[in-house]
Amino acid sequence: MIDFVAILEAAGYKVTKRQVERDLKAMSVPFPLCCIDSQKGSRWHWLPGIDISLVDMSKQEAMSLVSLHRMIKGMVPSALFAGLSGRFLRAADHIAALPVSMSKIARERVRAIAPAHAFLSPSFDESILDKVYEALLDRKKVEVVYRTDSTQPVLLNPLGVLHRGAVSYLVATVADESAPRLYALHRIRSLKLSLENLIEPPGFCFDTWLEQGRGGFGKGQKIDLKLRVNRNLANVLEEAPFAEGQVVIHDEQESRVEVSVYDNWQLRWWLLSHADELTIVAPQELRDAHVRRLVAALDRYEIDGQRLQKPTGGA
Repeated sequence: MIDFVAILEAAGYKVTKRQVERDLKAMSVPFPLCCIDSQKGSRWHWLPGIDISLVDMSKQEAMSLVSLHRMIKGMVPSALFAGLSGRFLRAADHIAALPVSMSKIARERVRAIAPAHAFLSPSFDESILDKVYEALLDRKKVEVVYRTDSTQPVLLNPLGVLHRGAVSYLVATVADESAPRLYALHRIRSLKLSLENLIEPPGFCFDTWLEQGRGGFGKGQKIDLKLRVNRNLANVLEEAPFAEGQVVIHDEQESRVEVSVYDNWQLRWWLLSHADELTIVAPQELRDAHVRRLVAALDRYEIDGQRLQKPTGGA
């Protein structure tokens, strides 16, 4: 407290220790402050989990945070919430403190939803993520026992952490390899910090690696994608393009889409999810793989050994 008084006096404010204590006590009513009394005097601090920058948040900020919390809860690893819990709790308290009619609207009339099915986050030992972060900061290798490997640990060079939807991954190389791999944290049986300094691939840039489509489980290969799509899907792609430089040309019945994108699992999943609305024109390799997936899917729908025929009648 004496140091606080000295700071204020140095800034030109004539105050006493008693004045500061009295003001802090008054501020603890509207703000989340608490006091710990000891033989050395009073110690004031913010309540645990409170984000100081959001103490005076607006109604609009609180509404956005509450709706965001609802959307991502259960969709992302719980470890990511450690630094955000104070923000979400403060936002909820702010909404609860509004007049009843406003609070009801704020809680019930604003929603954020995921654009795809929200899978639940797989559980994992959060201490593993803490150790990974420590290794990244200290630039040390880690010894990992992975679920798909033998019980013998593998020495990895941690290069980054990727939180992709509900799953978290360690991006790392093995020994002196230069090609990073993805290791799902929930599949790591154990992880131990090593005393060895990590070996980083020459010129490695995490953002560049991600921009090359590697975070989407691809090989970093860019392709010139050409599609024929129905008008509804064309409208969607005009509003939310695949990438910069996308071209959409409308014909009488359908539309043509041409764009340069990275070939990865995410792209292929999207194409399959809209299989009845599009035709892949190029590249031929992607077109053939897409057709094989569709044929394999149809083959799974056999009744008494007979391939399921194309449905007739209604929509």
